Amino acid sequence: ELKKRLLEPSFNPHKTLLLEQSEFKFVRSNRTEWPKDSNPTLKRLGHTSDFERCAREVAQPCFFFLSNTMYPGWTAKLNGKAVPNLNAYGLFHAIWIEKAGKYEIEFRYQPFHSRF
Repeated sequence: ELKKRLLEPSFNPHKTLLLEQSEFKFVRSNRTEWPKDSNPTLKRLGHTSDFERCAREVAQPCFFFLSNTMYPGWTAKLNGKAVPNLNAYGLFHAIWIEKAGKYEIEFRYQPFHSRF
């Protein structure tokens, strides 16, 4: 279903975030649209191949979207607290920010290790 919506000629990823139905349960809101943030503030605090940290101030509930490829082993934190790392568009990262405020957002790759 996501692939079908992504390939529609009228689809605009700047206006619509696609999530798997199973992940929408992590979003505590009945709204499907929000006004665009007129003055977003984002500051990159750190970045490596397995780590991304940003500071973001938001004026309302919203999604934070990171265009790094989603892969098992990635985790997300919001102000130091673990939050669901949602699979946006079937291949990127997103988290749900429940209310207005200042946030530090962290994504970290921690691969699963086999024990032999």
